Amino acid sequence: MIHPLSLETLLRQSQEHETGGVVLGLSRVEQLLDALGNPQQGLQFIHVAGTNGKGSVVAFLAAILRKANIKVGVYTSPHLIKFNERITVDQKQIADKDLRDNLQKVLDVCRNENIPASFFEITTATALLYFANMGLAKNGDKSSIVILETGLGGRLDATNVVDPLLCLITSIAHDHENFLGSNLNQIAKEKAGIIKPGVHVVAAPGSLEAEKAISDKAAQVAANLELMGRNFNFKITQPTSNSWQFQDQKGQLSLPKPGLEGEHQYINCALAVAGIRILADMGWHIPSRAISDGVNEVSWPGRLQWYKEKNPAILLDGAHNLDAARTLKQYLNSIYDKTHAFILIFAALKNKNVTGIINTLSPMIHSVFTVGVGGERGIDSAELAKLWQDSGVLATPCNSAKEALAMARSQSHPQQIILVAGSLYLVGEIQTLVQ
Repeated sequence: MIHPLSLETLLRQSQEHETGGVVLGLSRVEQLLDALGNPQQGLQFIHVAGTNGKGSVVAFLAAILRKANIKVGVYTSPHLIKFNERITVDQKQIADKDLRDNLQKVLDVCRNENIPASFFEITTATALLYFANMGLAKNGDKSSIVILETGLGGRLDATNVVDPLLCLITSIAHDHENFLGSNLNQIAKEKAGIIKPGVHVVAAPGSLEAEKAISDKAAQVAANLELMGRNFNFKITQPTSNSWQFQDQKGQLSLPKPGLEGEHQYINCALAVAGIRILADMGWHIPSRAISDGVNEVSWPGRLQWYKEKNPAILLDGAHNLDAARTLKQYLNSIYDKTHAFILIFAALKNKNVTGIINTLSPMIHSVFTVGVGGERGIDSAELAKLWQDSGVLATPCNSAKEALAMARSQSHPQQIILVAGSLYLVGEIQTLVQ
């Protein structure tokens, strides 16, 4: 009797199947999906791209749609603790057996058809196959939908094999410059590559340079573009208020404070609400109450996620690039108590602007415990500690996240806050330890 391979073995084989590193392009994933019978063709999609805020926007969209009794499949990356987090239907993670069965089918096709697919291409195909097998809506049915988050860029990202009903583009910032370009215009062009002819697009790119690139692409393919600040906007009447106003061409909505921490979440939330209002115009039944409840009850782990019951309190945030670090700093300034400073547990990957992140956060940090994560892609803890020491912050390299957390706790007092930032890999490891 032949025993099926374990899920761990299949995930490892999927990673080992990738040769030559990241090579962007759609030919391999298109060939793979074609051999699988093109499961994506029977599904309806919302496609989300951008540098920062993608996951939060996906979370807002999914929360609102669920409140409207619409079945929602979601594909995001990376995961924090377990791979299954990447593929969900109505917040329920794909079961190990379903993941194993679908992943095995995709790997078998890769081998039989000699397709040198990357890990992300394999897992994207696995997600699409699973959503199709779960019976998510056929075209024209408005009872279910799939939300896809791009992995890297947009134009050549493996998720860009779908014809979406709606595209959303979040803030554009410097990240993955070796793949996407060295300036915001180039990066925005890559992100805008998800825009298809005639599709509705809503965007909050955050700069005129990025906005122009997105507008140019929308005009080229006759897409219907709505921009933050031009076609829709929001207003916070008072910083301490529990409500805010969303405004678009259809009128004004008074909404509860977003369920995710940080002022930047008003931007992400407004972007999601603008997209939801377009879906409603397309005939999807999404009552105003569903929008309010979804905005209020949303959750997205690892992004300004508090463990206030811990002593000392712990705050987790991915903050894996310079723009995200600036957003984190803005949030920390809003809660900062001058009688204490933050103790930081920090990790980072080699392709990030680590010096920029350190310079941004260092004025707020009392001491740092560094950790190496991400295997060969990560910076080792000793090198990270040296970078922090060069910025004038006391830093101690640690052998593991567990050791870093123990040392941070032992050297803090109850009024201090332990901050975990720099890498979602690290956030996931610490989350496992503190849950």
